[in-house]
This record gives sequence, structure tokens and C-alpha cells, in this order.
Amino acid sequence: MQEYVVGFGSSNKSFCYLVEVELKELGDIRGANSSKFGLWYGTNGKDKRRQYRATKRAPFNGDVNHAFSEIKKALAKLIRETLQLQEFEDLESILNGMFKYKIMYLYNPKIMLPSFVLKDLQYFERKLEITESNSYEEAQKLLLHFKKSNYPDFSNHEFMLFLYKKFGKYHEAGIKEINEKRDYELNKRIRDHRDPKDKYTTTVRERVGAKKLPKEYIIIQGIIKWHFML
Repeated sequence: MQEYVVGFGSSNKSFCYLVEVELKELGDIRGANSSKFGLWYGTNGKDKRRQYRATKRAPFNGDVNHAFSEIKKALAKLIRETLQLQEFEDLESILNGMFKYKIMYLYNPKIMLPSFVLKDLQYFERKLEITESNSYEEAQKLLLHFKKSNYPDFSNHEFMLFLYKKFGKYHEAGIKEINEKRDYELNKRIRDHRDPKDKYTTTVRERVGAKKLPKEYIIIQGIIKWHFML
């Protein structure tokens, strides 16, 4: 099991460690807890004992040995089916979504873009003025069609790097929108309560300047970063 799980540190070049950390430049799936792999070594919530653990969802049901057996079969099946694909198809698997998609990309990078969260792909669709998709599979296909029509010389990896560099990540846009809305509300209160004779009253952006973001912004950013696994 040790050759599969994360939890033993960077000295253990396990399969999950390589997929998540060593190959992060080919699509980042860091941020969520290790349960996304189905099986890991470490703690679980309030239980601080370090040991092998499996998720309690079916078909693993918390059984470490059964989980490892099922994961190996699922990986072999997913890789075999992925290699047979000529275009992206959202294959069924017991493996977690982001982890599943990362495996698919690593074994057949020609069929998909290395971005593994639907909201990221939908964000790029909006920025590119493409009709927003309702599913991950549809978003992959539409963005790949856009790339083929407009950036035919880009590889899938190069096109993804281009999108992230040009538009940033989905959660960054969300934070910007939250900040701007908050600034608007604070500035309105400042204007509503300022003395008309006071020409020195400033807006929130002038007051904050280069200072650190308020605590609530940092908390929101942390939650969004975790939630979207970026």
C-alpha cells in the first residue's frame, strides 16, 4: 500500500504523490484532503492517529485492504479505457473526479485539457464568450474545439497555460468580485456619513492602500481555494 498512498512524506515517491505533487505542472489537484485518493496514510478529522485509512463511501466503506484492491482494479480499467479514446469521454469510475481526470490526462493528453474542475472550464468559456457548458465533458469538448479553430499550433497543455496566464483562475475572479462589492458598500457608507465640508475624507481603497486584506477576505479566500481544489 505504501507505494500508492500519500502521507509518508516526499521521500516516499508513491503513485499518488507523483500524480499530485511531482506532476503538478501538468494539472494541479493539490488543496483537497487526501481522501480524494480513496486510500491514504495519516489522520482523519479528530482522530489524530497516523495509520492507513480508506474513505467510508462505497465501495471502500472504510476497509483499507478492500479499498486498495478495488483502487488497483479501477486504475487499470481507467487507464486501459483512456488509452482507447480518440476524443474526451467522461468515463465512469469509482475514483474521485479530479483524481480521475488527472489520470486520464497523464495517460492520454491529446484528448483533453489539463484542468480538472468544471467551474474553471466554465470560467474560461465565459471569458472566451463561448456558451457555458452544463457538464465537464461538454466543456472539455467545446474548449478543445475553440483551441483547434483559433490556436491550432498550441498543444493542449500550452493552451491551458495560455488561458490561466491570460485570465487567471476561477477563484481569483471570485475574490476580486467579493472585494469590489465590499469596497463599494464601504465607500457608500463613507460618502453617506461624511461631512460635506470635509474634503479630506477618503474612500476605502485610498485608506487601505497596500495594507493587508481584512481578515474576512483571507478566510473567504482560504475557503474558496480549498473548495475548488486549486
